[in-house]
Amino acid sequence: MKLVRPAAAVWRSAGVLQVGLDPPSVVLEGVPPGLADAVGLLANPCTHEELGTLLPRLDAHWLEWLLGRLSDAGLLAPVEPGPAPSLLVVGTGALAASVTDALTGTGLDATRIDPSGLAVLPPRPDRPELVLLAPSATEPDRALTDTLFREGRTHLVVRIEPDRAVVGPLVVPGQTPCIRCQDLTRVRMDAGWPHLLAQLCREQVEPGPTLLAWAGATAAVQARAWFAGATPETCGAALELGLPDYRLSTRSWPAHPGCGCLVPPG
Repeated sequence: MKLVRPAAAVWRSAGVLQVGLDPPSVVLEGVPPGLADAVGLLANPCTHEELGTLLPRLDAHWLEWLLGRLSDAGLLAPVEPGPAPSLLVVGTGALAASVTDALTGTGLDATRIDPSGLAVLPPRPDRPELVLLAPSATEPDRALTDTLFREGRTHLVVRIEPDRAVVGPLVVPGQTPCIRCQDLTRVRMDAGWPHLLAQLCREQVEPGPTLLAWAGATAAVQARAWFAGATPETCGAALELGLPDYRLSTRSWPAHPGCGCLVPPG
């Protein structure tokens, strides 16, 4: 069992402990000091027996009482272990390194691969997967994004332009707008986009440290959100950090009617 989410345990007064600052939260009255330590331990998966071993001075009935109150308040959930997710970072430059480091720093196991000369992607694993495209060029290779879409593999674009870092969109094939939707939208606004795109897929970028750090951290948060079962902000959109004012913005990339990526087969 563990807390649904990490929660602060603060004393309102002697013997009155509040667990959580925002709903769901609960106020526990007439409790001993050691109960706050038990709440802290429940931020990570912990059995009743482990709690008793780690808190030998806390009477067992208090642990039973605490677990019951936290469960009734919607703050406690059973731990259902599942297979570790698979994260594949495609890229070799500084951006790919930043993304990989950020992922591993949050406890996710990420593997980085070199896309140059890559005829086929590694086989799709039999567990939750996310492929992160972190090219050295301004735009990812569309042959690669097309392959990921055809194989039904969820992928997140992380890229850097000379004056901004971009995280997104996150593409869930058949469920969210794809990279082709983005290109078709750009063509509608600028007929010269295909010619520009061909150059941007080759143009190398030397990103600054701030854009690198933000892109890596933001990509890791989006990956965490995806594996937690949430809908990341990058589904059908991109998060951007622009220079020189370091302003954050969101750019929507809706499904393009001419793409058909969200149309069920048949």
